[in-house]
Amino acid sequence: FQTYTRNKVDERTGIYYESAVVYSKSNSALNYLHEQFYGQGHKELSEDIMKNYTDLSLATHYMDDGSKTSGTFTLYTTSFNNTSIDIFRGYLKDKWNIETTKKSSNDVYIRAKSRGIFQEIIKPHIIPSMEYKLYDF
Repeated sequence: FQTYTRNKVDERTGIYYESAVVYSKSNSALNYLHEQFYGQGHKELSEDIMKNYTDLSLATHYMDDGSKTSGTFTLYTTSFNNTSIDIFRGYLKDKWNIETTKKSSNDVYIRAKSRGIFQEIIKPHIIPSMEYKLYDF
């Protein structure tokens, strides 16, 4: 393992962040996952990838890249291209009947009428330190 501390100022907000970084050896048995997501040189979702996206995946995605916003939830997908976001939004609708909108920043906003469904799906998988990201509906 290699570890170090990183100090950085967010250029957009001017907020100072300190974080710990850990590097470990990669497992070549997982290279196929990297190829699925980054085969074109940038992060991209496909319908094949989404076949393996579960309620635990959704909860993990939310804990890592999501927040409570305006009485509902946002999943940050800013680095995804438009096709990937459309695939992701379609999957949420088809699998769980979660209705979304796409914000101008390419983030996925859970429509208020789907917020209860969304929370019900992710809640069993939310770890205690992330429970602040849930609502008391």
